[in-house]
Amino acid sequence: MLLELILAAALSQPKAVMTMPVYDTSGSFSRAAQSKLISQIESHYLTHMAEVGTEDELYRTPVAGAKLLVIGGHGTPTSIALGGPDDPCGVDCDEKRYIDRSDVEELRSFFNQLAPDATILLNSCSTAWNGEENNIAAVIKRAAGDRQVIAAGDWVPADWVRITSYEPFDAVIYTWDLIGKTPRDVTVRY
Repeated sequence: MLLELILAAALSQPKAVMTMPVYDTSGSFSRAAQSKLISQIESHYLTHMAEVGTEDELYRTPVAGAKLLVIGGHGTPTSIALGGPDDPCGVDCDEKRYIDRSDVEELRSFFNQLAPDATILLNSCSTAWNGEENNIAAVIKRAAGDRQVIAAGDWVPADWVRITSYEPFDAVIYTWDLIGKTPRDVTVRY
């Protein structure tokens, strides 16, 4: 009977998927660095965690019906690094180790597996830099259709995402104001 109750409670929770990059020289995406965000999500969602190093590994991550997808990786305005250095496409570039602006169709197919009202949180620096229409966050939004995309418009320290609502999901992303040494909201929603 207890097992049935536990299973029923787990099945009634919405599903979340969190991906973390294989390449992470700074340790920003370690379980320890992301512990607060992970524990908050796990307290309200049936959560699947996956380490990914390539686009193909990301696209094979089971996301069917998920209400929340968190994509972690070192970000720039044009890409999210999964399995390579933060500054993509330098010497010996392997484009498959980055989500970039050329991946719209693959991302659209991947996101179509999510719940129609899912939220995609880009747990990355600078992906919504200046709110431009061509940054990687805007490209991901075009691929995501009606799903909300939450991204950072500037660099962010590890684990500076604060969840403000679980259903529907919403969050605020902070960074340090270097002059005043106070937290500054850099959240961009698409």
